[in-house]
Amino acid sequence: MPRGRKATKTKKAVLNTKYDANNIVLDKTYGAWADLRRELSDSKSDLAERTELLEQFSACEDSQRAFLILDDYFERLS
Repeated sequence: MPRGRKATKTKKAVLNTKYDANNIVLDKTYGAWADLRRELSDSKSDLAERTELLEQFSACEDSQRAFLILDDYFERLS
């Protein structure tokens, strides 16, 4: 008695499971990328403020003031 049909049904089930697992991994990966893109996208005013702080930092001659400006920059970045 040939058992070809049962074997092919099992293989299809295994292929579907593998396909579903691949989709889950891809969704999680690209979902994380999308979340990261949303977190990193800033408004133009936020970007302008940080650019101004970096310009002040680059022109500052006092090391203590430069440290405070850089600290403020990192606070606004997060």
